[in-house]
Amino acid sequence: MEIGMAWRFIRSASLLLILLGTNSTTLSAGMDEALAAFSAGDYTATIEELEPLAGQGDPRAKLLLGRMYFMTANGDQSKYRDSFELLLPFAEAGDPDLQLTLGVMYHNGFGVERDYGQALYWLRKSADQGYVDAYPLIGEIYADGEGVAKDKTEAARWYLLSANAGDIRGQYGLGILHMRGNGVVRDLVLAHRWLRLSAAGGYDRARQALRELTESITPKQIAEAKGDGADWLEQRDDKTKQFFADFHDLEKLLHGPEAAQ
Repeated sequence: MEIGMAWRFIRSASLLLILLGTNSTTLSAGMDEALAAFSAGDYTATIEELEPLAGQGDPRAKLLLGRMYFMTANGDQSKYRDSFELLLPFAEAGDPDLQLTLGVMYHNGFGVERDYGQALYWLRKSADQGYVDAYPLIGEIYADGEGVAKDKTEAARWYLLSANAGDIRGQYGLGILHMRGNGVVRDLVLAHRWLRLSAAGGYDRARQALRELTESITPKQIAEAKGDGADWLEQRDDKTKQFFADFHDLEKLLHGPEAAQ
Protein backbone atom coordinates (compact mmCIF):
# COMPACT_ATOMS: atom_id res chain seq x y z
CA MET A 1 0.00 0.00 0.00
CA GLU A 2 1.33 3.42 -0.96
CA ILE A 3 0.76 4.87 2.48
CA GLY A 4 3.65 2.66 3.58
CA MET A 5 5.98 5.21 1.96
CA ALA A 6 3.90 8.25 2.82
CA TRP A 7 6.75 9.80 4.81
CA ARG A 8 8.17 10.91 1.48
CA PHE A 9 5.24 13.23 0.99
CA ILE A 10 5.17 14.79 4.44
CA ARG A 11 6.48 18.22 3.90
CA SER A 12 9.85 18.18 5.54
CA ALA A 13 10.42 21.41 3.65
CA SER A 14 8.22 23.06 6.26
CA LEU A 15 11.04 22.45 8.72
CA LEU A 16 13.40 24.43 6.53
CA LEU A 17 10.86 27.23 6.21
CA ILE A 18 10.50 27.39 9.98
CA LEU A 19 14.24 27.51 10.47
CA LEU A 20 14.94 30.02 7.74
CA GLY A 21 11.95 32.13 8.74
CA THR A 22 13.17 32.53 12.31
CA ASN A 23 14.58 35.94 13.15
CA SER A 24 18.25 35.20 13.74
CA THR A 25 18.55 38.07 16.21
CA THR A 26 16.24 36.22 18.61
CA LEU A 27 17.96 32.85 18.35
CA SER A 28 19.89 31.32 21.19
CA ALA A 29 23.41 30.26 20.32
CA GLY A 30 22.32 26.63 20.15
CA MET A 31 19.41 27.37 17.82
CA ASP A 32 21.68 29.47 15.63
CA GLU A 33 24.09 26.54 15.40
CA ALA A 34 21.19 24.19 14.63
CA LEU A 35 20.13 26.46 11.77
CA ALA A 36 23.65 26.53 10.37
CA ALA A 37 23.99 22.75 10.60
CA PHE A 38 20.63 22.15 8.96
CA SER A 39 21.40 24.58 6.14
CA ALA A 40 24.64 22.67 5.57
CA GLY A 41 22.78 19.36 5.44
CA ASP A 42 24.41 18.07 8.62
CA TYR A 43 21.37 16.55 10.34
CA THR A 44 23.41 14.80 13.01
CA ALA A 45 24.84 18.11 14.17
CA THR A 46 21.37 19.69 13.90
CA ILE A 47 19.98 17.09 16.30
CA GLU A 48 22.93 17.49 18.68
CA GLU A 49 22.28 21.23 18.90
CA LEU A 50 18.53 20.85 19.33
CA GLU A 51 18.51 18.14 22.01
CA PRO A 52 19.72 20.26 24.95
CA LEU A 53 17.41 23.12 23.95
CA ALA A 54 14.44 20.76 23.79
CA GLY A 55 15.45 19.37 27.17
CA GLN A 56 15.25 22.91 28.55
CA GLY A 57 11.68 23.16 27.30
CA ASP A 58 12.19 25.38 24.25
CA PRO A 59 9.01 24.72 22.16
CA ARG A 60 10.69 25.58 18.85
CA ALA A 61 13.46 23.14 19.59
CA LYS A 62 10.96 20.44 20.55
CA LEU A 63 9.04 20.89 17.31
CA LEU A 64 12.13 20.91 15.12
CA LEU A 65 13.74 18.02 16.97
CA GLY A 66 10.59 15.93 16.61
CA ARG A 67 10.62 16.55 12.90
CA MET A 68 14.31 15.78 12.65
CA TYR A 69 13.90 12.49 14.50
CA PHE A 70 11.13 11.52 12.11
CA MET A 71 13.07 12.55 9.02
CA THR A 72 16.21 10.66 10.03
CA ALA A 73 14.76 7.59 11.80
CA ASN A 74 15.10 5.27 8.80
CA GLY A 75 13.52 2.36 10.67
CA ASP A 76 14.90 3.21 14.11
CA GLN A 77 11.91 2.66 16.39
CA SER A 78 13.49 4.52 19.32
CA LYS A 79 13.81 7.63 17.16
CA TYR A 80 10.24 7.25 15.99
CA ARG A 81 9.07 6.99 19.61
CA ASP A 82 10.96 10.13 20.55
CA SER A 83 9.53 11.88 17.50
CA PHE A 84 5.99 10.82 18.40
CA GLU A 85 6.30 12.10 21.98
CA LEU A 86 7.64 15.46 20.83
CA LEU A 87 5.15 15.99 18.01
CA LEU A 88 1.98 14.75 19.73
CA PRO A 89 1.29 18.01 21.64
CA PHE A 90 1.62 20.05 18.44
CA ALA A 91 -0.73 17.71 16.58
CA GLU A 92 -3.21 17.92 19.45
CA ALA A 93 -2.93 21.72 19.23
CA GLY A 94 -4.13 21.51 15.62
CA ASP A 95 -1.09 21.42 13.32
CA PRO A 96 -2.43 19.60 10.19
CA ASP A 97 0.99 18.55 8.93
CA LEU A 98 1.80 16.91 12.25
CA GLN A 99 -1.64 15.32 12.38
CA LEU A 100 -0.78 13.78 9.04
CA THR A 101 2.56 12.65 10.43
CA LEU A 102 0.90 10.94 13.38
CA GLY A 103 -1.55 9.25 11.02
CA VAL A 104 1.35 7.81 9.06
CA MET A 105 3.10 6.72 12.25
CA TYR A 106 0.04 4.87 13.53
CA HIS A 107 -0.56 3.28 10.14
CA ASN A 108 2.97 1.98 9.85
CA GLY A 109 3.71 1.28 13.50
CA PHE A 110 6.45 3.89 13.59
CA GLY A 111 7.26 4.32 17.28
CA VAL A 112 3.75 3.24 18.31
CA GLU A 113 1.70 0.08 18.04
CA ARG A 114 0.08 -0.11 14.61
CA ASP A 115 -3.49 1.14 14.92
CA TYR A 116 -5.51 1.77 11.76
CA GLY A 117 -8.29 3.43 13.73
CA GLN A 118 -5.89 5.99 15.17
CA ALA A 119 -4.28 6.42 11.76
CA LEU A 120 -7.63 7.32 10.22
CA TYR A 121 -8.50 9.54 13.19
CA TRP A 122 -5.42 11.71 12.72
CA LEU A 123 -5.62 11.74 8.95
CA ARG A 124 -9.24 12.87 9.14
CA LYS A 125 -8.32 15.66 11.57
CA SER A 126 -5.70 16.83 9.08
CA ALA A 127 -8.11 16.52 6.15
CA ASP A 128 -10.83 18.39 8.02
CA GLN A 129 -8.53 21.41 7.96
CA GLY A 130 -8.20 21.14 4.19
CA TYR A 131 -4.75 19.56 4.24
CA VAL A 132 -4.64 18.01 0.80
CA ASP A 133 -1.78 15.61 1.54
CA ALA A 134 -4.09 13.65 3.82
CA TYR A 135 -6.78 13.06 1.17
CA PRO A 136 -5.13 10.31 -0.91
CA LEU A 137 -3.96 8.47 2.19
CA ILE A 138 -7.52 8.31 3.48
CA GLY A 139 -8.57 7.13 0.04
CA GLU A 140 -6.01 4.33 0.21
CA ILE A 141 -7.25 3.22 3.63
CA TYR A 142 -10.81 2.87 2.31
CA ALA A 143 -9.67 1.28 -0.95
CA ASP A 144 -7.72 -1.40 0.92
CA GLY A 145 -10.13 -1.78 3.85
CA GLU A 146 -7.54 -1.21 6.56
CA GLY A 147 -9.32 -0.91 9.87
CA VAL A 148 -12.55 -0.08 8.06
CA ALA A 149 -14.88 -1.90 5.70
CA LYS A 150 -13.46 -1.82 2.18
CA ASP A 151 -15.33 0.95 0.36
CA LYS A 152 -14.14 1.82 -3.14
CA THR A 153 -16.80 4.52 -3.51
CA GLU A 154 -15.61 6.30 -0.38
CA ALA A 155 -12.06 5.88 -1.63
CA ALA A 156 -13.07 7.50 -4.92
CA ARG A 157 -14.54 10.47 -3.06
CA TRP A 158 -11.24 11.15 -1.31
CA TYR A 159 -9.23 10.51 -4.46
CA LEU A 160 -11.40 12.99 -6.36
CA LEU A 161 -10.85 15.69 -3.76
CA SER A 162 -7.13 15.02 -3.97
CA ALA A 163 -7.03 14.77 -7.77
CA ASN A 164 -8.85 18.05 -8.29
CA ALA A 165 -6.33 19.72 -6.00
CA GLY A 166 -3.53 18.51 -8.29
CA ASP A 167 -2.21 15.67 -6.12
CA ILE A 168 -0.60 12.99 -8.30
CA ARG A 169 -1.45 10.16 -5.88
CA GLY A 170 -5.13 11.05 -5.91
CA GLN A 171 -5.08 11.31 -9.70
CA TYR A 172 -3.50 7.87 -9.91
CA GLY A 173 -5.93 6.31 -7.45
CA LEU A 174 -8.96 7.75 -9.24
CA GLY A 175 -7.59 6.67 -12.61
CA ILE A 176 -7.19 3.09 -11.39
CA LEU A 177 -10.73 2.98 -9.99
CA HIS A 178 -12.17 4.26 -13.30
CA MET A 179 -10.02 1.82 -15.27
CA ARG A 180 -11.34 -1.15 -13.28
CA GLY A 181 -14.84 0.09 -12.49
CA ASN A 182 -14.29 -0.22 -8.73
CA GLY A 183 -16.60 2.05 -6.74
CA VAL A 184 -17.16 4.25 -9.79
CA VAL A 185 -18.35 3.70 -13.35
CA ARG A 186 -15.78 2.04 -15.60
CA ASP A 187 -14.71 4.87 -17.87
CA LEU A 188 -11.50 4.48 -19.82
CA VAL A 189 -11.50 8.12 -20.94
CA LEU A 190 -11.58 9.37 -17.37
CA ALA A 191 -9.06 6.74 -16.38
CA HIS A 192 -6.72 7.92 -19.11
CA ARG A 193 -7.21 11.56 -18.16
CA TRP A 194 -6.28 11.08 -14.52
CA LEU A 195 -3.45 8.65 -15.14
CA ARG A 196 -1.89 11.01 -17.70
CA LEU A 197 -1.97 13.90 -15.29
CA SER A 198 -0.45 11.76 -12.56
CA ALA A 199 2.23 10.45 -14.89
CA ALA A 200 3.04 13.99 -15.98
CA GLY A 201 3.75 14.77 -12.35
CA GLY A 202 6.36 12.01 -12.32
CA TYR A 203 4.37 9.22 -10.69
CA ASP A 204 5.90 5.98 -11.99
CA ARG A 205 2.94 3.80 -11.01
CA ALA A 206 0.73 5.96 -13.24
CA ARG A 207 3.09 5.45 -16.16
CA GLN A 208 2.92 1.71 -15.66
CA ALA A 209 -0.88 1.83 -15.51
CA LEU A 210 -0.98 3.86 -18.73
CA ARG A 211 0.96 1.14 -20.51
CA GLU A 212 -1.68 -1.34 -19.42
CA LEU A 213 -4.53 0.98 -20.35
CA THR A 214 -3.25 1.71 -23.86
CA GLU A 215 -3.84 -1.95 -24.73
CA SER A 216 -7.60 -1.56 -24.33
CA ILE A 217 -8.36 2.08 -25.20
CA THR A 218 -9.08 3.38 -28.70
CA PRO A 219 -7.34 6.33 -30.39
CA LYS A 220 -10.66 8.21 -30.31
CA GLN A 221 -10.90 7.74 -26.55
CA ILE A 222 -7.31 8.89 -26.11
CA ALA A 223 -8.07 12.06 -28.09
CA GLU A 224 -11.12 12.68 -25.92
CA ALA A 225 -9.06 12.18 -22.78
CA LYS A 226 -6.48 14.68 -24.01
CA GLY A 227 -9.14 17.33 -24.51
CA ASP A 228 -10.68 16.58 -21.14
CA GLY A 229 -7.30 16.88 -19.49
CA ALA A 230 -6.60 20.15 -21.27
CA ASP A 231 -9.86 21.60 -19.94
CA TRP A 232 -8.88 20.58 -16.42
CA LEU A 233 -5.41 22.02 -16.86
CA GLU A 234 -6.77 25.41 -17.94
CA GLN A 235 -8.31 25.79 -14.50
CA ARG A 236 -5.00 25.29 -12.69
CA ASP A 237 -2.63 28.08 -11.68
CA ASP A 238 0.50 28.85 -13.67
CA LYS A 239 2.77 26.78 -11.45
CA THR A 240 0.58 23.72 -11.86
CA LYS A 241 0.31 24.28 -15.60
CA GLN A 242 4.09 24.27 -15.85
CA PHE A 243 4.22 21.16 -13.68
CA PHE A 244 1.97 19.34 -16.14
CA ALA A 245 3.30 21.05 -19.26
CA ASP A 246 4.15 17.80 -21.04
CA PHE A 247 1.07 15.78 -20.08
CA HIS A 248 -0.19 15.70 -23.68
CA ASP A 249 2.83 13.77 -24.94
CA LEU A 250 2.06 10.11 -24.27
CA GLU A 251 5.33 8.72 -25.57
CA LYS A 252 7.28 11.12 -23.37
CA LEU A 253 5.22 10.14 -20.36
CA LEU A 254 5.56 6.42 -20.92
CA HIS A 255 9.11 6.13 -22.12
CA GLY A 256 10.94 9.30 -21.08
CA PRO A 257 11.96 12.52 -22.88
CA GLU A 258 14.09 10.78 -25.51
CA ALA A 259 11.09 8.88 -26.90
CA ALA A 260 9.33 12.06 -27.96
CA GLN A 261 12.27 13.35 -29.97
